[in-house]
Amino acid sequence: MEGTRQQLVEQIEQLIEQDSHAEISSTLAGVHPSKIAEIIDQMDRNAQVFVLLSLGNHITSEVLPELHESLREELLSILDEKQIADIAEEMDSDDAADLIHKLPEEKAEDVLAKIDPEERMEVEPLLKYPDDSAGGIMQTEVLKGLPESPAGQTIEKIRKLSQSNQIEEYHRIYVVDKNNKLVGTVSLGKLVISDETTPLWSVMESISPETTLSPMTDQEEVALLFRKYDLISAPVVDEDGELLGRITGDDIMDVIAKESEEDLLKAAGVGGDHLHPIHTPTFEKIKVRTPWIVFTLLGELLIAFVVLHNFQVTLEQFAILAAFMPAIMAAGGNVGVQTNTVVIRSLGMGTISSGQVVSILFAEMKVGLILGLLCGIMGAFTVEFINTGHPSNIMVGYAVFIAMISATLATSSIGVVLPMLLKKFNIDPAASSGPFLMMFNDILGSIFYLFVGTILLF
Repeated sequence: MEGTRQQLVEQIEQLIEQDSHAEISSTLAGVHPSKIAEIIDQMDRNAQVFVLLSLGNHITSEVLPELHESLREELLSILDEKQIADIAEEMDSDDAADLIHKLPEEKAEDVLAKIDPEERMEVEPLLKYPDDSAGGIMQTEVLKGLPESPAGQTIEKIRKLSQSNQIEEYHRIYVVDKNNKLVGTVSLGKLVISDETTPLWSVMESISPETTLSPMTDQEEVALLFRKYDLISAPVVDEDGELLGRITGDDIMDVIAKESEEDLLKAAGVGGDHLHPIHTPTFEKIKVRTPWIVFTLLGELLIAFVVLHNFQVTLEQFAILAAFMPAIMAAGGNVGVQTNTVVIRSLGMGTISSGQVVSILFAEMKVGLILGLLCGIMGAFTVEFINTGHPSNIMVGYAVFIAMISATLATSSIGVVLPMLLKKFNIDPAASSGPFLMMFNDILGSIFYLFVGTILLF
């Protein structure tokens, strides 16, 4: 697979040198848009633009959403308003809205003005909603029918829409009244087995409030609903019940992938998924990463200050204590990260709620205690194995044992409480809890360890 892609890259680069737009279009005609995006990603900027202009508006409209966000924005900044408008006209309304959302305000207005009026009517309503809301990811292309519409007439309507590529995927027909208010749905399977004269109202299913979305519903909540109710698509309605659009399974797959990637990057303190490892400028990467680096550094410097001013004598007389500090902080940190990851994942999947904090806390503290006992025993035996010959060697072993248990208990507790507390205040736990957890672990683990050691050895 890698070899084939590299061969395509080399072939396209040769065609660029020959200034052959037509040959590039022909070569990539049968290649999947995601693979074309991978090929473009390996090229320099001039080659990337050349390839995009060679593909034609329809293929380009499928390739752009597959590109990394930062690369896509850079390429769009090079294309003029008319070129972007032509590409947007080939997209589904939700993808076109996402594209225009990312443009500077003035350029976005110019692009909208150049889009075909009929297409613009489908895209404009989406631009008033946040990118990460149901309204921001929905499609306005919806297959609708009146309650009294015969099944045969509706099937003929589907056939015509399919032939003209106005709606690419349809799983349900949304039944609306004359005021466009949603009153029910009909599955495609039920429609095709109905008699041609059967009205839609006689075969439609009633609307479930649980699976009917508001345009302001957060996309993560939408993804949870799709997972919980095994949905293929879901309608989006306004406060008056008027049908605005639909969200499909492929939209949700994109949401899940994006949210997972974003949470992973935020947890590591390296920003969101808009940062590209190659195309994002170095200064922007530094700007995103610096706050957490400085924050954690200040925490570690605080530890150094406290240790120096309170435990200098202890460390001078019992240097062996310092040798086990990394082990204690590592044990506590690993247990805390494991707990924190489980809780954040469960919050994101909707399998736990803030009302269960006590139950989750006790469950994770039991795990932390057992892991602490295991690590403490291993640590104490290691102290004994090293056996420096110092008469207080056994007390150092006790200090390591107690500190290991305390560290794992503390971090397992913080790993539960911290993300749930952040969630309660509508702060993304994935973005904030990791650096806080590691700092608390190092402060509590090192200071408590030296405190116990001081008591036992003096």
